[in-house]
Amino acid sequence: MDISLKEQVVILDEAHNIEDCARESASYSVTEVQLRFARDELDSLVNNNIRKKDHEPLRAVCYSLINWLEANSEHLVERGYESSCKGHFSAILQKEEKVSSVHGKEEAIEVPIISASTQIMLKGLFMVLDYLFRQNSR
Repeated sequence: MDISLKEQVVILDEAHNIEDCARESASYSVTEVQLRFARDELDSLVNNNIRKKDHEPLRAVCYSLINWLEANSEHLVERGYESSCKGHFSAILQKEEKVSSVHGKEEAIEVPIISASTQIMLKGLFMVLDYLFRQNSR
């Protein structure tokens, strides 16, 4: 839907809620338990050589965040509004992978994928990181 607001006056009812809505749309909360679960799940996939090149970078992100939390936990302070806010993915979410068989034919085999909870946690995390570090946002 294309709406042109050029030379228009926009009146917002409940405008005091805009700040919270904007903050929530660019926020994502993740617990240390969720990070550890994702790390363990990715560890298992990497150790079983399942799409290792795709899973290793995601596992490294989880390890880095956990290590940072552990190193800085005594300095972290929960702040008002923050407590109330709520490339590799395409490859790792495919349930089948084509491999060459002994007879030269390509066959599709089923491979394990990360759980829905890990998918949601990683997607939310990368959505916020993309928003924070996007070049045109500065």
